[in-house]
Amino acid sequence: MLQAVSAPGSEHSAAEVSIIWPEDGAVLGGNVHVFVPARDERRIARVDVLLDDTRLIGSLPGGVYSLTWNTRGIAWGEHTLTARAYDTSGRTSTSAPVTVTVGEPLAVTVSSFGVGSTSSGKLSLSAIVEHARGGAWVQFLTEERYLCDAHEPPYTCKVSTESLPDGPLEVRAEVYDDVGNHALSEWVRIPLDDARAASTVSLTLPARRVPVR
Repeated sequence: MLQAVSAPGSEHSAAEVSIIWPEDGAVLGGNVHVFVPARDERRIARVDVLLDDTRLIGSLPGGVYSLTWNTRGIAWGEHTLTARAYDTSGRTSTSAPVTVTVGEPLAVTVSSFGVGSTSSGKLSLSAIVEHARGGAWVQFLTEERYLCDAHEPPYTCKVSTESLPDGPLEVRAEVYDDVGNHALSEWVRIPLDDARAASTVSLTLPARRVPVR
């Protein structure tokens, strides 16, 4: 599967490189994770990832074999990805091509939020996922922490309001689908103080003493 190029009479084989993600035949769009492991008995100098054999979409230094490829601006339809490894002895090798189809990018939106009953003290979060290939996994995040996740429509989950900080909460959704596509929603501002107030039970004592019978 490898097309190695070595100097005549070389005692050593060229570097070995392959694309293991995305898989051959994948339909994808948006931000796509590309994983390109390489092996060689000498240190790898770099690995280039090419689109349709000519367009460089990323150049990785030795020891770093993954990148995020944004398909924005790429014509929809079938394309090939190849990886080319260069070792420190000047040898190169090119991986077998991986055929992918670029289409509508994966997208996610925080669609609703709200507080449950006064006894639950839970913040409910929901998201809409579009253009997922296969299934999808959604997690809700703040800038500092993970909140909760959902693995099937309607992509709704709950988190205790007692564990959340005071003040408004900035939340976004992150989604991955079955072929490795990844997307983030815009930030949504949740007035958490109002939510807590809505779920607070108040107790008012009577103004005068009431005899107990």
